[in-house]
Amino acid sequence: MDELAGKKILFVITKSNWGGAQQYVYTLATRFKEAGADTAVAFGGTGEAGASAGILEARLKDAGVRTIFLKSFARDVSVAREYSAFFELLRVLRTEKPDVLHLNSSKAGGLGALAGRISGIRRIVFTAHGFAHREPRPLHERGVIWVLSWLTALLSHRVITVSEDDMRHAPVFFSRQNMVLVPNGISPFPLLPRSEARAALSARAESASGFPFWFLTLSELHPNKGLDTLIRAFAEAAQEMPHAALVLINDGQARAELSELARASGCADRVFFAGFVPNARELLSAADVFVLPSRKEGLPFAILEAGMARLPVIATRVGAVPEIVEDGVSGLLVPAGEAGPLAEALLRMENDALLRARAGNALHARVIRGFSEEAMLRKTALAYR
Repeated sequence: MDELAGKKILFVITKSNWGGAQQYVYTLATRFKEAGADTAVAFGGTGEAGASAGILEARLKDAGVRTIFLKSFARDVSVAREYSAFFELLRVLRTEKPDVLHLNSSKAGGLGALAGRISGIRRIVFTAHGFAHREPRPLHERGVIWVLSWLTALLSHRVITVSEDDMRHAPVFFSRQNMVLVPNGISPFPLLPRSEARAALSARAESASGFPFWFLTLSELHPNKGLDTLIRAFAEAAQEMPHAALVLINDGQARAELSELARASGCADRVFFAGFVPNARELLSAADVFVLPSRKEGLPFAILEAGMARLPVIATRVGAVPEIVEDGVSGLLVPAGEAGPLAEALLRMENDALLRARAGNALHARVIRGFSEEAMLRKTALAYR
């Protein structure tokens, strides 16, 4: 990555909470800085209008990466706010004058690509972390989002898709010449011993320590993540799994609703919300099975992390998940949004220690072989040319 030395790169992302897209931006910004680039990251708050900056800002500052807070950026759509956000970003671009503008997430992509073209940015790159027109929305909304995503792709000099699935379903009419596939990648990380990891999580969810078997998920508490389906499935299977608990790591807008669902489903005493945990992936050794029941995904870092931790995985057949997890070999795949099949998968994994061991080892081998952080960095740097 010698060609990055002296290059000025500005990353833009809508939200500054900590999820897969934020982890991606953090990795690129810090590693490209180490390679000699002048990197900075611009972002909005943690979601709603007026929200403060989140974990991404703190981690970038700790790594010595310059940050720019875009006060007008917010998750929800508002014509007046998007107008303000566009001109705020335009001012930033005219001040920063980056060689490369690297956009992430749908809103940052659309506003940023237009602002970048007006500002004359030489290289505009957009990474699609799962296209928003494929989310479970009404047809007319998906149509509008498809057109906006197409315009983003049209205005960008290069579009990075993180999965073959996104490449196939990208919003283009004819040419895909400006598109490149760069799968997310991961490098090995330390794991705490199981007893220490369980103690750390039990300090946040005290009663969980009374259950010897843990299903665990690590994802933002957001409707797209399908955690409501997971709680319903766990409640359905719980009677046949008296020694099992469900532990949810992270926080998000749906926490109150999910907590109420656990109570209404009769399993509140076995569903534990650990909240946001710094370096949570180092605690994956606490789990027996990792579950990701998403309704929509790009290529989830969470499954790569579970694979690096040799955990068996239960996940939904969405996005690039089937590109990582082979059903019955390195995990179990179920339909999105259906509690019944997910409950059956929970029971099967809980009952079959041999399956868990075999699937965890197979997923580890798959992640090591196919999802290298170094390959992600190298291919992304090539996209900046």
